[in-house]
Order: sequence, then structure tokens, then C-alpha cells
Amino acid sequence: MINLAIYVWECTLRGSTPPFCTPHLLSMVAVPVLGLLQLVVHLGTFWSVEFKVICTMRKVASVTAATHVMVFPKKATEKTGLSPLTYTVPPSHGDEEPRAVRSFEFHKRRYLWDADKKNFNKVQLPISNTFAFYLSSTGLSPRAVDESLGLHGSNSFEVPLPSFLDMYKEQCRQPFFVFQIVCVCLWSMDDNWYYSLFTLAMLLLFEGTVVISRTRNMRLLRDMMGKPTDVRVLRNGRWQMQPSTTLLPGDLVSIARNKHDPDAVVPADMLLLNGTVVSNEAILTGEATPQQKTSVSHRGGGEELSIKKGEDRMHVVF
Repeated sequence: MINLAIYVWECTLRGSTPPFCTPHLLSMVAVPVLGLLQLVVHLGTFWSVEFKVICTMRKVASVTAATHVMVFPKKATEKTGLSPLTYTVPPSHGDEEPRAVRSFEFHKRRYLWDADKKNFNKVQLPISNTFAFYLSSTGLSPRAVDESLGLHGSNSFEVPLPSFLDMYKEQCRQPFFVFQIVCVCLWSMDDNWYYSLFTLAMLLLFEGTVVISRTRNMRLLRDMMGKPTDVRVLRNGRWQMQPSTTLLPGDLVSIARNKHDPDAVVPADMLLLNGTVVSNEAILTGEATPQQKTSVSHRGGGEELSIKKGEDRMHVVF
């Protein structure tokens, strides 16, 4: 485009106007080409994360000036992602000023910024401590609750349900659908406009049925999720009833058999400190035989928990 514009300018100064330099012909060629380039650039930001970053963002030297994080997974099966960077400050308790937390989420996993190591680390869960550590736990204090909530978030997994229009736009931005639309436009230029209109209507109708099917499947997933229940939690030195969505790592929970609902679901993965439990893990492992869980009270205090071991898995209620 730049070379063509320079040549047209030179032709005008010399007083000569070649056939391909006429304004009418240039407008007929330039406008569709520019429109096509604009469309390709716009769609490219949806097709490629790298292209979107090049077109809409710039690299900064400090994490304090960043708004997004570009993630390059190690696994070849995972795609590059772009996640917004969040900056949260937990509530203060006493005179000590709370420490701000910079983090981002990728594939439902949260990563925290380590100012000392200058990198992001995945949030670590207390699943490899000694049994003496778990047996001596006294629950969470109000300050520990705020800190844990800022690190781990609530005990809920939400399946977002976009609107029909948003999902329809996403379907129409797929590369294969765009290719089909281009083919329809080419057919319409060859005196096949009636066939092109019929094909276009069928394409739009088909994408609508795909969106309806996706919406139905997402609603089924949301219906499979267990509803929040009230559980007894030891916090700040006393037992209290709390919604299951507020459970945090480190909470001490009292669970008992629900006579009114024998198929009650455990609201979180729990380490059994006292008592015995018989649980049905068929939905997780496929085994129809109920599993008996035992407490860790008989284990040595210096031993460390390892959920991957078969023996230690018998202490965890999933």
C-alpha cells in the first residue's frame, strides 16, 4: 500500500495518469483490500494469543506496571494463555499492615508473585506436613481466615454460563466458519446468489444449533454440582455453623452421618483426624464398593502425609 501510494503521487506530479492509477480504480481495489486486512487483524486477535499481545499490548519491565500475564505451559498439549493480573490487599488486624498479593489464574489454578525470587509460584496447599502438625491444629483465627481466603478463594467451583449471543459470536469467529463465509461471498459473485443465500442461512442455523447444544451441556454440568450446605467449623476457638462455600485449608470440620440425606456429599477433601467414615467413591474411581476411611491418630507424629501413597489415601475423605 505504501509503494502504490508513492507511485500514484509521482504519476500525478508528472501529469501522466496510467489506467491503473485512476482514482476510481484505486478506490475499488483499496477499500476492499483494507477492509479485508482489518477483518483479518481483528479475527487474528481471537485466533492467536501471541498475535493479540503483539497488536494490543506491550511488554513492561516491572510486574507493578503489568495488567496481564502471558503464560507458556510446559506441556505441549496445553495452549498459551493470557490471564489478567489481580492486586488484592487482605483486611488488616491490629497494627501490622497487611501484605498485598499479586496473582493470576490459569486453568483454575492460582499463582502468586514472589517478590524475593521474582517469579510466580503455584499456591501450595498444606498436604505434606507431619501428622503431628495436623493433630495439633486448633482451627483458624480471624486473621488466618482472611489470609487463606485471599490465597485460596472460596470453596466453590462455578461453571460460567455465557449468554446465547456471546456464544454465538464465539462460534462465528471460528476459522472454519469464516472460511465458509468467504466461500459464500465468492459464490455470490458468480451469479449464484440464491444458492449463496441458502447456504448462508444453513450455516447460521447450524451454528445456532451448536450453541444450543453447548448451552444444554453446560447446564447439565452446573446441575451436577452439589448444593452448598451448612457444616460445623472450629474457628476462633469455638464451634460454629458455616456455609460449605466458606471452608478453607486448615479448617477443622465436624462431619456426621446425615439421616435425612444418606447420599450427602462431602463439601471438600478432608483429612480424618478422629473417627471412621465409610464413603462411596464410585464417581471418582469407578469402584462400586464403599471405602472405609480411618483416622491418623494411630500414625507416628513424625511421619509426613503423602496422599499419593495407598496407605495415606485411606485417611482422606474425597
